[in-house]
Amino acid sequence: MEDKFVFDIDEFKRFANKKTDASAIQALRELCAFHIIAKTITFRVYWVNKNVFLDEKEMEFLKKRLKTRRKI
Repeated sequence: MEDKFVFDIDEFKRFANKKTDASAIQALRELCAFHIIAKTITFRVYWVNKNVFLDEKEMEFLKKRLKTRRKI
C-alpha cells in the first residue's frame, strides 16, 4: 500500500471550514511546510508522512497547531 491520497479541494474546504480555494491551498502549503504531506508529480495527489501519525510528539504538535489555527 502506498501512502498517497488524492486531494479533493471541495471536500477539504468543508472539512477545514475554508471559504475559498486560495485559503485551502494556503493550508496545503502549511501542511507541506511541516512535512505532513508532500507534493507528487501528479496534480492534486500528495504523499502522506505517516510517521507524523505514528510519533506521539508529532501528533501533539499537530493537534496544538490545528487547535491554534481554528481559533484564528
